[in-house]
Amino acid sequence: MFGEAFGLGLDFSAYLVITVAANMIVALPLTPTSVGVYEVALQEVIALFGVDRSLAAGYAIGAHLFMSLWISVTGLVAAWLLNIRFEDLFYLRNGNGKPGAVRLSADQ
Repeated sequence: MFGEAFGLGLDFSAYLVITVAANMIVALPLTPTSVGVYEVALQEVIALFGVDRSLAAGYAIGAHLFMSLWISVTGLVAAWLLNIRFEDLFYLRNGNGKPGAVRLSADQ
């Protein structure tokens, strides 16, 4: 549906190939969140199906932005539902749950 919203007009099988290619691209951690690599590679895969490169680039950028936004929003909602506070993520806690030095050995 996202491809149709951008007017790619491809067959379902082409969208399956694009989805597989996008997942393979993201699996290779070449840059943080695959910025740049994702867009160029996906643009070229879509261009193989006869789509104009500028339209393919727009789709790749839009898809990456939408995917990043979706992951961020659902992550925040999950953290809120699990009652995870910001402090819980960035403070080390000792055995009694208070911030402090974490003991590395069991005999201390």
